Amino acid sequence: MPVEGQNHGLSTQWDCWFKLDAVTDVIYFIICNQPTIQIASASIRGYAIEIDGTNSRIDIERLDGGGGLVNLVTYDWAADTDLHIVRFYREVNVGDRLWSLYYGDSLDALALVAGPSATDATYIDFSWWGTDHLTHNRCMWGGESCESFDVA
Repeated sequence: MPVEGQNHGLSTQWDCWFKLDAVTDVIYFIICNQPTIQIASASIRGYAIEIDGTNSRIDIERLDGGGGLVNLVTYDWAADTDLHIVRFYREVNVGDRLWSLYYGDSLDALALVAGPSATDATYIDFSWWGTDHLTHNRCMWGGESCESFDVA
């Protein structure tokens, strides 16, 4: 994780491309405190975008370890097997950390689809990022990026 992405005082966005192999796949794009990037890990702490083809939704979740998830933002999505981009954005606004979800078929078409959420600053250690493929290990993830902004 870039150093800026670990700074809880900066507004930060994380992007990734995905393509489900089947509309019933479930995958997570995770920012977290450890190199074992699995939501079932007892010690994982952080946040994730859950792409849930089975339930046709994309969520921003807080990861509390051992599979414990707290939903922060939800977008009802008609699951498909096309290539898409998602972004989760943590906006630093005074003492708040607001979460927003962006979705599109290209960077030019990326649009806010959910949020900003109620504030959540439970975790600030994002030393690691990656994916956890729950239902299928061949889901395609393209480029991933992290960018921070000093809005002060």
